[in-house]
Amino acid sequence: MPNVRRCPIIVTHAEYTDNLLREIENKKENMVKTAQTFGLTGEETLKYSRELDELITKYQYIQRKEKQTSS
Repeated sequence: MPNVRRCPIIVTHAEYTDNLLREIENKKENMVKTAQTFGLTGEETLKYSRELDELITKYQYIQRKEKQTSS
């Protein structure tokens, strides 16, 4: 097989932010469904909660940077 170079996927800032918001919403839905089944302290619920926290932190960081650059 010939050596094939992969082109990087170029995503605009707006697309990245939109994708991040969709990820947050999906993670939140999964966490709520899991909490209804396994409770608020269930391992799977806590896993989703931590992942959701990471996504929200990432989104907040981006929002702060945008505010700083626009000021």
